[in-house]
Amino acid sequence: TTWNKYSKSAYNGSTYFYKSYYIRPTIEKEELFFDNSSKITTITTNSYNTLGLKTYSTTTDSKGKIVRQDVTYAYQQYTFVNDKNMLAFPYQTITKVNNQIVNVEQSKWVNVNGKAYINENFSGPSTSALRLNSQISNVLSNGAVVESNNGKNIYNSVLFGYNDLYEVATVRNAKYQDVVNALDVTYANLQTLSTSSLKTELLKLYSRLPDAQISLSFYDSDGRLISRIDERKEESFVYYDTNGRQDYITDAQGKVLEQKNYHYSN
Repeated sequence: TTWNKYSKSAYNGSTYFYKSYYIRPTIEKEELFFDNSSKITTITTNSYNTLGLKTYSTTTDSKGKIVRQDVTYAYQQYTFVNDKNMLAFPYQTITKVNNQIVNVEQSKWVNVNGKAYINENFSGPSTSALRLNSQISNVLSNGAVVESNNGKNIYNSVLFGYNDLYEVATVRNAKYQDVVNALDVTYANLQTLSTSSLKTELLKLYSRLPDAQISLSFYDSDGRLISRIDERKEESFVYYDTNGRQDYITDAQGKVLEQKNYHYSN
């Protein structure tokens, strides 16, 4: 692998200036050896922009196959992404084999109430034949994603608890509002419930949303996961040692399902 040192530029509104450096691999060579067969050599050449972000790579193997990937970034496509200095997120990656496009991946962003996030992910054999793979369809005012779908009316939702700190319910095949409507308390009141009260409330979802797959998670005051309830409504418990490390997991009958051992060398 050949590494290069580059100057990293910044723009002050009128001109570019250099204030730091980055080191990136520019040429990478890989050789694979096989019994009773010739080796396969691949050489990859990478190119970067002034921010140190990869803009394209070209890989050539010993059989002459050339694979190229071109990357454009969300900050180049959306001013609100650039304004938030979210520079490293790709907008589009195009893969070509022997100069023919074989795959395109694209992420579309939105800016809602000052929150910038990827709203839709697409992929396909060309830029004119993209299919929707996933879509974020509900985001809370604090920026938490609580509902997504696959573009074919299959929805996944989550509920947060403990004052919006932790994800406490994952619900597949249900919209977020349907999940909230199935509760006996408001979403705001859900945030104030203790673990035992939260468990009592969330267990109602299993009977009220019979077509959904539901899993629940509960936490202690230190933010550590202490129990899970899976789609079959079976609960497991997580225990920790005196150093706060995960020690073992049991089922509801106390049978140890998993145990961790920590070893240190001198």
